[in-house]
Amino acid sequence: MSAQIIVFFILAAVAVLGAVSLIVQRHPIRSALSLIVVMVALAGLYLLQGAECCKVRSWWRRSRSSSTPARSWCSLYL
Repeated sequence: MSAQIIVFFILAAVAVLGAVSLIVQRHPIRSALSLIVVMVALAGLYLLQGAECCKVRSWWRRSRSSSTPARSWCSLYL
């Protein structure tokens, strides 16, 4: 197995365990920390798949600097 597959399974397990912990926790602060763990694990999975966040940032700057009104977020994916 390659290192990328191992990292994928580790991040997937962390995301699933964090999601279960998010639901099971009774204390809201611990639940919020579990949510942060899930978000970080999912961000790692997106980066592992080659997703780029820079395109959204450049789109946001371009839509704010131009004289035309900003497009909605859903038009970014169409």
